[in-house]
Parts: sequence; structure tokens; C-alpha cells
Amino acid sequence: MTLKTCARNLVVLSVVLSNELEKNTVVKPLFDDIFSGQHYSEVMSKYILPFSVFGTVFGAAVLLKNHVTGGPCPSKATIKGKTVVITGANTGIGKETARELAKRGGRIIMGCRDMEKCETAAKEIRGKTLNPHVYACQLDLASVKSIREFAERIKQEEERVDVLINNAGVMRCPAGKTEDGFDMQFGVNHLGHFLLTNLLLDKLKESAPSRVINLASLAHIVGKIDFEDLNWEKKKFDTKQAYCQSKLANVLFTRELAKRLQGTGITVNAVHPGVVATELGRHTGLHQSQFSSSVLSPFFSLLVKSPELGAQPSVYLAVSEEMEGVTGRYYDVMTEKEPAPLALDEEAARRLWEVSSRLFVLHQKGVGRFFSQRYKTSLFFLRSMAEPQRKGELLPEDVGTDDCLTSYTHIYSPDLLKDQVAFITGGGSGIGFRIAEILMRHGCDTVIASRNLDKLKEASKKLSAASGRRCLPLCLDVRKPESIAAAVDETLKELGRIDILINNAAGNFLCPATSLSFNAFKTVMEIDTMGTFNTSKVVYEKWFQDHGGNIVNISATLGYRGQALQVHAGSAKAANDAMTKHLAVEWGPSGVRVNTVAPGPVSGTEGFRRLGGPRGEAAGAFQSIPLQRAGNKTEMAHCTLFLASPASSFVTGAILGLFCPPPDPGYWSSDKKRDK
Repeated sequence: MTLKTCARNLVVLSVVLSNELEKNTVVKPLFDDIFSGQHYSEVMSKYILPFSVFGTVFGAAVLLKNHVTGGPCPSKATIKGKTVVITGANTGIGKETARELAKRGGRIIMGCRDMEKCETAAKEIRGKTLNPHVYACQLDLASVKSIREFAERIKQEEERVDVLINNAGVMRCPAGKTEDGFDMQFGVNHLGHFLLTNLLLDKLKESAPSRVINLASLAHIVGKIDFEDLNWEKKKFDTKQAYCQSKLANVLFTRELAKRLQGTGITVNAVHPGVVATELGRHTGLHQSQFSSSVLSPFFSLLVKSPELGAQPSVYLAVSEEMEGVTGRYYDVMTEKEPAPLALDEEAARRLWEVSSRLFVLHQKGVGRFFSQRYKTSLFFLRSMAEPQRKGELLPEDVGTDDCLTSYTHIYSPDLLKDQVAFITGGGSGIGFRIAEILMRHGCDTVIASRNLDKLKEASKKLSAASGRRCLPLCLDVRKPESIAAAVDETLKELGRIDILINNAAGNFLCPATSLSFNAFKTVMEIDTMGTFNTSKVVYEKWFQDHGGNIVNISATLGYRGQALQVHAGSAKAANDAMTKHLAVEWGPSGVRVNTVAPGPVSGTEGFRRLGGPRGEAAGAFQSIPLQRAGNKTEMAHCTLFLASPASSFVTGAILGLFCPPPDPGYWSSDKKRDK
């Protein structure tokens, strides 16, 4: 007999017993005998009625508990071949979620702060489920460094990520700061998962259809995002309100992320798992006194879920066939509900996203660490992040994925490039994607060209939707002049002109010269150097020779000083810098300007990841850069916009070296006859 059945029977029995005893003439004398002559009414008052009341209350409480638990996940789906990442999985809901999904055949990555407990939990789950693919990984959501290292490990070691369950959290803990100076509850519950999710988006997209599940709480209904004081520096700390703020942030983040990921195959949902008996509540009042912990706690435990039941909503959202394609929703246990009105505020969701993004941009500069250690406060940058952007105050917005910006502040007139056409190689991702977006936001139509047409088509839809301008995706291989010629012909047929050429296509990887094959060196030279020359020559002959135009080559600072493992890319980029100067001299008389943007490390790019960006940042590799940080893609795009626009109408043959100035160009001549 289940607890639910016992409770129901107890309620019925207590009611029936009290009723029958009240009217039964046979039972009354019996009670008189049993209780040694005591009057029946005295017995009823002293023994039976209290028993009846207790039974009714107890049974009703248990029935209520079973009503709100939702029971086990109704889906029997298995997830063999799928990879699930779960944060905070060494105890409570996270551990039971890991166990249930391991039982269903998944490959489980448990991200935990306490590795000893995590290893023990992983070993236990492997033993109980007989699933050997359960792994413990170090993840401290109170440390940006740890989050980046964890994400990097997942990207390098895992072929796919099908489900990300942002389960970890802290609740009503004493005032404290994360390693990077953020309020502990806001930093762990929201910012940590915000960063982790964004760092894993590429892997989630590659694994689509995939799912992101954020564990929220009913507490979000009394939460409020205080954009003026997110870090509790100006007002008295209230641990309850800090927790509720972080849970509201979870729901707002869910809705905004779902909006941004439409069409990618990734769904994002938030869930309140119910009231569950876990270690999360160790800081609540129930555990703060001897009386509450010894007297009230046992009764309270009758009303809350076990961790096993508490895990069922997460499991349901992770595996249920009914959840396929469902996104941006809030679930109370396993039932979709409308969240609190503040959680439906789209402007607040967008603002929270921007604030969160900029906080991590600033941390990348080292500002968070600088303020927390040297000035012992993060008030300044937290407050400035919450205020509207002002010119010169903050870095331009950027996102780490190949997605368009949600908001943009024009530096130049929005019609600076009105009705012009830009031809961009490698424009489907990374810096090329952002360059295309920024040019289009200034009135330009674009062609984005590379070998991956499917990726280009997806990118072109995003770019056109964000800018309202036309974006034509074309397949080409910059190593093949005939392929370029066909793409240029198609551009002229569809768009009628080419005003700007951005030579952005490139290939790179880390490799010592002794291990570099002859073919690998040749391939990089063919893509980076020959590709730049091939595309420039074809566009010049087919259009620029008679109409003029602007060429911007995207180079790198690799060739300006010796760098290990980069002889192939450094040589190719150095050749491009020389090519820029030579072509500027030769084609200047035809009204063609040729310039170069040479970025250093740029965050949010595949090249940055392959070259060990986060690890290099953690190791202080950017200390030689005057600004002490990597750049972002929007900054690179702004430099390109300047060189491609009339703002630089008398600039040609220039190399705009970012973060590391190019060598002294010395004297160069534009006199062709004298050069002969």
C-alpha cells in the first residue's frame, strides 16, 4: 500500500470513526467498559477527536503533497547516444536527474564544484544504472575562470551536447561575492549559467535538435531586477530578495535566449521543480534553530518532495517527445504555467541580457578582478552596466556566437553606405559575419561567400532579418579563380554592382614548424594569400577597373613579431600586408583604395578558441597589449567600416594594426615609371 493510499484511508477512517462512534449504541457501552467507567463523551473529547483531527490534517497534507509533486515523468523515452551536461549534479535534484538520465542510456557530464563528492556520486550512479558513461568534471559557477575552462573542456572532448541542464544554485546564503566580485546568488544562479550556456551554444547548435533547461523557482514571482544595484552595494543586503532576483533572472534569461535562438533547433525552457528536500535550503530559517530543526522540520518533510521526485520535471523537459520544438515556456513541475508579470517584460529581458553580456566583456579586460582586489568594490562597473550606453563609456555590444546584435548604437550615419554592395569572403561566421552585419546596418547590401552554402544561407537570413538589407549567400572557393569569377558574375547579375571587397577568408591552426607538413603550409598560403590575391584580381578586372572601389584585407598581427606555432599563418598574413601596399600603388589611379585591418586576439571567434583564447587569457597572455584585453568582433567591424566608407576617402595602403602596431612602413613610391 502506498503512502498516498494510506493517507486517503486515514482521512476516511478518522471521519467515519468519529461519526459512527457518535451514533452507535453498541460501541458506546464497549468504550465505557474499556475506559473503566469513563463517560463516552469524555473519551471522545480526550482521545478520539484529537486522533480524528490529526488523521484528517496529516492525510490532507500528504494528499496535497502528492497533488503538487506531479509524480514520475510520464515519458518512457531513452536517450542512448545523446550527451547531457548537468550542473550541480553531486547531490539533490541534480544527482537524481543524472541518475535517471543515465538509466535512460545518456552520456552524462556532471559539472560540480566539489570534485570529491562529484566523483563519489558519479561512481554510485554508474553502479546503480550499469551505465559506464557518467563523468565528473570540475565546475565552479562562482568563478569565470572555472566556467570557461569547463566549457572549453566540453567543446574539445565531447562530440555533441544534446541537453544542457542548468541545475546548480545557492539559496538565501549570507552576503558574499563570487571570485569575480558578483553577488553570490546572482553570480551563481544567473550569471554563471548565462556564461556557460553562451559558451556551449555552438556545440548545442551542432547537435540540434537540442535543449536547454533552466531550473527556476516559484520564488521568481516576488523577485525584482534592480538594475541600479545588482550587486547590493547601495542598499542593505536582503538574502531572500537576492535569491528571488536571481530566480526572476532565470526566467527572463530563458525567454530572451529562446527568442534569440529561434530557427536554430535549440529549445530553452524554465522549470520550477516544486518544494524539494535538498541541501539547497540549508540557509533557510527552518534549519537556523534547535526548535525548528527538531520539531518543525519532521512535519515539514511530510509536505516536500524527495529529490527523486524533484528531478522528474527536469527529466520530463529533457526527454519528453511532447517537448519537441517547445521553447520559451515556464513550467510549474510538469505543467506549463504563465510566469509572473515581471517575467514577461521583454524590455527587462533584453536589458538583463545586455547587462550580463557587458559584465563578462569587462571581466575579460580584468576590470572585475582589478576592482575587487584593488578598490574592493565592483559598484562602479555594475552600475555603469545597468545604465544606457553612452559614447566612449563602454565597449560596443558583441555576442560570442554567430548571431546578430540585439541592439546597436550607430557611430556613423545609418545611411553611410546606402545602396552600396559589399562582397565578403568568409562572411558566414566570426569576424566576417559581424562585418557583414555592421555594413548592412549602415545601408549596404552584401554578398557573403564561402564553401559552406548551408551555413551561409542560415547566416544570410539572420543578417537580413536584423538589418532589413539584402544578403546574398554564394558558394565559392577562394583558391579557385573560376569559382570566384562565377560568384562575382552572379553578384553583378543580382545586385548590379560591387563597391566594397572584404577579403576575410582564412585558415589557421597551431602547429610547430617541425611538425608542419609541406601540404599544410601550402594550404594556408593558398587560402590566406592566394585567396586574397585571386579575389582581388577577379573583382578588379570585372568591376573595380572601370568603376573604382574599396578593398579591405583582414590580416593579423602574427607577422609583426616572431610567434611559436604560427609560421604558416604569420607568413601568409605578412604577404597580405605587402600585397596591400603594392595593390594600393598599382590600382590607385583607377580609383581603388586598398587597406588592411590586422586584428590581434578577437573573442568569440573560432580562431580565438583554436588558439587557446580563454586559457591564454587566464595565463595573462594579453598583458603585452596596451588595453590588456582581447578585442571583440564589433570593434573589428567598426575598423573595417571606417576603411570601407567615405570617412577614409584619402586613406590607401594603410595597415590598421590592432593591439600591436605594424612595423614602420618606411618609404614607398607610387611612381610606376620610376619603380621600373
